[in-house]
Amino acid sequence: MKKLKEILTIRNKCNIILDFMKNAGANEVIEALQEVVEKAYRENNLRGLKMVLRDLSDWASDFKGGDEILKIINEVKHDILNEISRILDSGEISNAEEYRVLLNFVDEHFDDPKYDNLVAKINAVLENPSDWIKGDLSED
Repeated sequence: MKKLKEILTIRNKCNIILDFMKNAGANEVIEALQEVVEKAYRENNLRGLKMVLRDLSDWASDFKGGDEILKIINEVKHDILNEISRILDSGEISNAEEYRVLLNFVDEHFDDPKYDNLVAKINAVLENPSDWIKGDLSED
């Protein structure tokens, strides 16, 4: 039940961002993205919905949005930072998604002085993956 509630919440957040972006004039891929969100929802694909929400939040941050959009973007950023902290604190990368979270964060923030220390820590992990990878990194 908790998973279904989280899936519905993430789907709703994705749709809020998609509606905002559609109104902001970013129509070229909105319909396809809405189909991706609905497919992931129908399949109860929590991981897929989380990935789409992260991507949408990153994309929407380039637009000037209202309070609701800003709140969602900030929640997603907070969740990502929490996940990174959890991974670094655990001392291991357990799956492909965790590896992807670290890699994407460095890719997106390598030139942001606000994140210099965190990017350096993540880079140290990514430079010595054999010390960190404990799980199976193959895709599901």
